Amino acid sequence: MTILVTGSAGFIGSNLSKRLEQNLRTKLILTDNFSRGKQSYLDYLGVKTHCEELDLLDYDSAKIITKNVDVVYHTACRIGGMQFLHGSPEAELRALQENMTIDTNVFRACIENKVKKIIYTSSISVYNTKQQYDLDLANKPFKEDDLENDQVDPESGYGWGKFLAEKQLSYMSAMGMQVGIARIFKSYGPCDDYSEQSGQVVCSLFRKALTQDKLVVWGTGGAKRCLLYIDDLIDGLIRLERFNGSLTVNLGAKEPTSMRALAEEIVKIAGKQMPIVYDIAKPEGPLSRIPDLTRAKKVFGWEPITPLTDGLKKTYIWMRREQLEGRI
Repeated sequence: MTILVTGSAGFIGSNLSKRLEQNLRTKLILTDNFSRGKQSYLDYLGVKTHCEELDLLDYDSAKIITKNVDVVYHTACRIGGMQFLHGSPEAELRALQENMTIDTNVFRACIENKVKKIIYTSSISVYNTKQQYDLDLANKPFKEDDLENDQVDPESGYGWGKFLAEKQLSYMSAMGMQVGIARIFKSYGPCDDYSEQSGQVVCSLFRKALTQDKLVVWGTGGAKRCLLYIDDLIDGLIRLERFNGSLTVNLGAKEPTSMRALAEEIVKIAGKQMPIVYDIAKPEGPLSRIPDLTRAKKVFGWEPITPLTDGLKKTYIWMRREQLEGRI
């Protein structure tokens, strides 16, 4: 079987490539434009398969790379932190337009090349924005069927892009292609982005803990996230691919963690004596994002198994190595 991973030098793509490469019966094709992904991630994880540099904003490139492929794991997208994606109307528009173009090119190429199955990394952002920000609804879990029953109101240009990608995939499923959609609730782990511009929350806070004299957290610290360790996420994606048929599932952690509790745990793991400062002038983001995981557990027996502290310690080991090698 031939499997293509798009965005394979990124956070999810590199960890996924590592796992898929262990199956010697699989021919693996990796591609990334390296705008955000890094060869050093693949090297750190020990991935031996060559990653071809390719821009999926170009349809001809998407068509070439998907030829004679059985399964596509489509993880490539424009993603980043609050300021990177949501800092201005221009950022919102760019996220929407670029992700729509990338997704449409890949999907069209998969249809033309008769790919048997596509696994798509979607997002919590497709769900109703009001529920994500409304304090009265903060502890209500999101169910997969909510997207059909609630008012359509994705968060931001990024969320709209994911929503429209899912709509395309629903038509592709009706045409006969097997489609797996994973709505991911905040994941973290080694090889995640920690940059100043577009870093994700866990690794960004570790970077601050390692390089600064105080840990600045955006907002009040009250926002909550269900933080899913990368190994658990990859297990879920692979189970979704092995499922016979089309399916949409939430993939996230069981319990929410506040940004305050996360910051305190990161300082503890980093072994630092430093104040934690909450910058309430900065955006806090959604108050709570809790997944209902019933479907994933019932249909293919998936649930997260990595305790948060264990995942954070593994992430710290990688971040410390990045610091020692001069990349932080």
